Amino acid sequence: IYGGIFERFVWSVVYENKYNFHPKLKHKEFDKNNPNVLIKVERQVTVGFPDYDFCLFILRQYLIQENQIDKSSLIKSIEGMNPEQKMYKGLKNCDDLILYLKN
Repeated sequence: IYGGIFERFVWSVVYENKYNFHPKLKHKEFDKNNPNVLIKVERQVTVGFPDYDFCLFILRQYLIQENQIDKSSLIKSIEGMNPEQKMYKGLKNCDDLILYLKN
């Protein structure tokens, strides 16, 4: 509330054309027999209003379709992650995904 305006971007690899990936909802995993790879990007902005002890959170989501993905950059990003980062991003078992992206 008191620190000003904060902005951050978050990305995730997703396998279905939807925006809501709440952890309590079921979502698709990578299917090498029917691959559908997208990147979900969120722009998150937090604005504080200290006079009112209030904070506003703004979220804008984008889905980047597979034909717009720089696959070599995505592969490099995934391969550069440590196991904890891969687990956080939902990419713990990503060997099939990497193989698909390389072809």
